[in-house]
Amino acid sequence: MSDLEEVLARLAAAESAGDQMDIIRTAWGSAGLVELSMAESEEVLTKLGKACSRTEQLAVLTRCSEERLLVCAFDVAVSPLIMTQPTVRHLVKIMRGGVRDGTTAKRLSLALDSLETGCFLSAAQATTLMADAHVDERQSNEWWHVVCARVLDKWNLRDEEHTQVACYYGWDAAFLSRLLRQVEFIRTDGGEPVSAASMPAAELQCRILAEQSADHRDKPPEMSRQLQNRVLAVMGKADHFLYSHSRNVRMYAAQLIAANLGSGSSDTCAICLDECQNGCALWACKQCGNRLHSSCYHDYARKRCKHEVSDDETEGKGKSSPCPYCRYTENPA
Repeated sequence: MSDLEEVLARLAAAESAGDQMDIIRTAWGSAGLVELSMAESEEVLTKLGKACSRTEQLAVLTRCSEERLLVCAFDVAVSPLIMTQPTVRHLVKIMRGGVRDGTTAKRLSLALDSLETGCFLSAAQATTLMADAHVDERQSNEWWHVVCARVLDKWNLRDEEHTQVACYYGWDAAFLSRLLRQVEFIRTDGGEPVSAASMPAAELQCRILAEQSADHRDKPPEMSRQLQNRVLAVMGKADHFLYSHSRNVRMYAAQLIAANLGSGSSDTCAICLDECQNGCALWACKQCGNRLHSSCYHDYARKRCKHEVSDDETEGKGKSSPCPYCRYTENPA
């Protein structure tokens, strides 16, 4: 971001609130960060107005800049999981057909589910999808629920672009900070793991950018993979399945986590990302040997099959769901 002292001086010299918002947005843009919306710029100005001293104003700008850098780091990390633009154009055709025929948003949900792990969109793609499909405003809420449930970078959802009822899915920088506290990176020099939360946001962003621009044919990018896993682990947990038709979202997210963890990483549950410690109830795949927490697996299976699965943890009871690691499905006894 531009020199913070210079930004404050320009804000003080501005003739209107509109000019001040333009200064804030320009300051973020000059640093290569995602442009602030008008609402976000107004929020920054409100915080600056409540500050009692120049020192507090500098602290406000520093904190806002750190949050924006954090958002950008997560944006870069999850970008490889976002669907391609040709796929978005295909979905636009499906939505237009559904709107024209008067069918429900479930048609779009089925099309997204057919993409399996490729079903995830960006917030920008969701906005484009809804705008290009020309959905009637009276029916838009139903379609928004289906689309927003598959948005991976929910922290980029904008109230001015999405209907209020659909955007309860939105996450903020504070939520990303909580996710970051759960991430540790292995040091290349063999020292103790480094907590991502203790790393400056600018350094985190630079390291993730460097990771993804390097050749990782032999060693996948670890930092990006861990951030992806933390985001994927909370996908679908707050969805209203009746409206979003998103019962399979958690399954596809778990499959991506399993791919990131790699075969044989059975010490980590691919659904919640906590350790599968000996002594707790575990479910093990008979094909690949990877393990999940029993409660995680049954919750995952229940939501996928759309009916209750017995709480009895004995294998073979109820309808089985495919292992997120190898996709093997055990035949019920």
